[in-house]
Amino acid sequence: MSTDQPDLSSILSAIESLSSRFDARFASIAKKMTSFESTMEKLRTRPESLKSQISETMEENRKLKRESYEMKASLNDMEHKLHDMEARARRNNLIFHGLGKEKEQENWKDTEALVRKLITEKLEIDDSTIKIERAHRIHNSNGPGPIIVKFLDVNYKENILRARGHLKKTNIFINEDYIARVRQTRKKLSPFLTKYHSDGKHANLVYDHLIVDGER
Repeated sequence: MSTDQPDLSSILSAIESLSSRFDARFASIAKKMTSFESTMEKLRTRPESLKSQISETMEENRKLKRESYEMKASLNDMEHKLHDMEARARRNNLIFHGLGKEKEQENWKDTEALVRKLITEKLEIDDSTIKIERAHRIHNSNGPGPIIVKFLDVNYKENILRARGHLKKTNIFINEDYIARVRQTRKKLSPFLTKYHSDGKHANLVYDHLIVDGER
């Protein structure tokens, strides 16, 4: 099993760490801005000779606002890059739900064997045409946890997605491994998808977009 792929938990930790640091910095800037505004009010009640101090205070306030804007833009850019990195790391993944009973000491070989059995027996795909890099189960106390499978090539994944119609009368489901932001967007779009279907329109979700009659 390869160990060269990006560590998704590290990516998420990096995002959370960045957010925490920027939040702390924003709070510090906001506190300074409040202090400056208070100082300006006091200076306005003083003699004309203090106008220069007011001007300096206002300029410092503008600098802080620019810094706040630049930091927010930097954070957004970094989060976008990290999300893109995470999405790329998940590109060849599929999640298998309801597959087999989880063994007490199940290892990755056992898990991969379950996946391969499903591929050959239920999906009717030649096992030799599917190359799995790794397969691991996410433990779930309420039943067999989902299995995340990473394929060596995106084409292997696409072959399985095309064949998952064979599972319609089973309790096994195969889904793509989307990042959290995409999952949330798809969840929000799901009611609209159902509505379009009930209206007789051809609609489907493609990544984080709702396509209706061939148009977004």
